[in-house]
Formats: sequence, structure tokens, C-alpha cells
Amino acid sequence: MSERIKNHVNQRMNVLQRLEQSTFWRARTEQERTLLLTACAVILCALVYSLLIKPAWFGRAQLERDLPLLRQQTTQLQSWAKEAATLSNHTTLTITPMTKEGLEVSLARHGLSAKNVVVSGHVAKVELSSISFASLLNFLDEIQKTARISVLEANVLTSSVAVSNGSVNATLTLRQSQLEGQ
Repeated sequence: MSERIKNHVNQRMNVLQRLEQSTFWRARTEQERTLLLTACAVILCALVYSLLIKPAWFGRAQLERDLPLLRQQTTQLQSWAKEAATLSNHTTLTITPMTKEGLEVSLARHGLSAKNVVVSGHVAKVELSSISFASLLNFLDEIQKTARISVLEANVLTSSVAVSNGSVNATLTLRQSQLEGQ
């Protein structure tokens, strides 16, 4: 370790000797040299302070201010994660099986009446005539969200009766996703 320090000091002395030998440095008086060395030392100290000490000091102060809030947020997130884990373990989604009556009630809720509804297991065929296309989309959206019923096949044609009011004829093949536990 002491050998390293000696090498370092020798290097600095060599720099000072070269500086003294330069024409610029020789042209300066002793007072100017002292003033220049002092100015360089002040500039070096200012750089060290502004680049190393100040960011560390104020960064630490910022962390001390923010740390309690961050800890509180971490605790809250952990409690939410635990709550979500317990809720996901305890809640089971119960979906009623698809029935003809259930489909007809859902259709009626949207102002639709089916020409024919045939349900066989998890698959149903629904025929509708002269219905509003918007109501049909609302019906499909509801049954998809509430009963996990998706459309396997859809045949939608504009109605010849009332083209101007957006009426359509539709034949839908619907399928309900497998229920939990089956």
C-alpha cells in the first residue's frame, strides 16, 4: 500500500516539475503561480462537490422523504395481493346451464322474440326474424359475459320487410363453455 502512495506522490511531483519547466509557468511570478494553483484547487473542489457529493446528499434526503410513502404503498400492495389470492381461492363462478327458457328470457329482455330455439346439451340454434341488429349485438354481448355462451356460427341477412329501420334476419348457433366441475 505504501509503495502505491509513493508512486502516486512521485507522479504528482513529476507533473509539477514539468509544469515549472514550461514557458507559460516560468513566465509567471510566484504570486501568480500560487493564485493559479489556488484557482485550480477551488475549481476541482467545486467539480467534486457538484458531481459527487451534492447528488448523493440530496438524493439521500429525497429518499428519506419518500421512503415512508413507498413503504406504505408496498404494504398496501402486499395486502391487496393477499386479498386477491384469498378471493380467487374462495370464489367459484357458477354459471347456469343453457336452457331454452333461459335464452328466451334473455331475448325478451332485449326486445327480441325467437322464431325457433333448439337446445341440445351445450349447443343451441336460434332463429330470429325482423329484429334490430343493435339489439342482437346487445343480446350476444350479454350472454357471452353472463353465461359464457359464444357464437359458433352466425348467418345474418338484411330483412326484406324493413330495410330502412335496420332490421335483420339471423340464424345463430351458440355454444356454452364447459361449466366448472363438469
